[in-house]
Amino acid sequence: MSTATETFEFLEQLEQNENTIPAELAQEFADFRKDYDEHDGLLPSGTCPDLLGVTQQRWSQLKSKYGFWSATYFDKTWYSRRQLEDFYKVQRKNGAAAHSVSKVLKGILPAVSK
Repeated sequence: MSTATETFEFLEQLEQNENTIPAELAQEFADFRKDYDEHDGLLPSGTCPDLLGVTQQRWSQLKSKYGFWSATYFDKTWYSRRQLEDFYKVQRKNGAAAHSVSKVLKGILPAVSK
């Protein structure tokens, strides 16, 4: 097994820190990795609106309406890649088809005779 100083020669000149990663950080990373594997990846919240092609406001509404799975790791909220991908697949890429206002009004208003 090679160490970082064997892999990167310039590191030999730097002071080495013999401390290990703090236990709470190691546990958070282990939990993150478990959820990452379970959901085929995790997406940070800030990227979700762009990935879904919606505004930040619409993303906020979607989160509330559909209750997407999320978890907080490293002071950021992460969402299930698989769940958001499945959601994206059933939604129209460019949003719902536009409604014709005139057709809607004609359908709800009584016919006007001339």
